[in-house]
Amino acid sequence: MRAPTAVVLLFALVACGADSTSPDMTSASGDYALRTVNNFPLPVTVLTQTNLKLEILSETLYVKPSGTFSDVTHYRRTTAEVVDTPADTLSGTWSVKGTVVTFIAGNSTFTGTIGGVSILIEGDGLAFRYIK
Repeated sequence: MRAPTAVVLLFALVACGADSTSPDMTSASGDYALRTVNNFPLPVTVLTQTNLKLEILSETLYVKPSGTFSDVTHYRRTTAEVVDTPADTLSGTWSVKGTVVTFIAGNSTFTGTIGGVSILIEGDGLAFRYIK
């Protein structure tokens, strides 16, 4: 009698795999380009100190249906009279529940709002709007 019970359990697990309450990661996934910071178009200055100015030139958020993401940001950094254009990559996992999207990279967590073709992430006095 054990075999039929195991088969029934297996079918029950497979049937629950397409649970309609789980979030749809596929529709939210895609490539999102940063368009504005605090409603200002790029390039935008995000840091100014005595001998340092940091501007975001471009940024793309790659959101995969597997629940992983990577984010590539290109900067213009001006220190005294030296200008360079470094890039920074951040990666981790993401999830969505309703309109709330959460990105986790190491010890950092970023939460935003997703709607249609845009993601808005706010924190530390900055609002980043990405468009798919």
